[in-house]
Amino acid sequence: MLRSSFDTVFEKFRLEAPRNKANLILFLADIDPSTSLSWCPDCVRAEPVIYKKLEASPDDIAILRAYVGDRPTWRNPQHPWRVDLGSSSLEYQH
Repeated sequence: MLRSSFDTVFEKFRLEAPRNKANLILFLADIDPSTSLSWCPDCVRAEPVIYKKLEASPDDIAILRAYVGDRPTWRNPQHPWRVDLGSSSLEYQH
């Protein structure tokens, strides 16, 4: 389910990519319901900085937020995005 949903959204993102100066995929940890914050402290620190920089850019930059799941799901070495992508961030170039 996770992969098929992402594939559908990614295909739309890919088709619209030529209209943008840059196309970024931001992999984020899911929100922890007990805190209403991401379970990943790096995401909590980085996300506002990333959005601020993007808002300040005069260029059209598309960002696709991809949520990786809860901590146990992401920690699994067989998580599809760990296996297929081998990274927690990448830039899609058209």
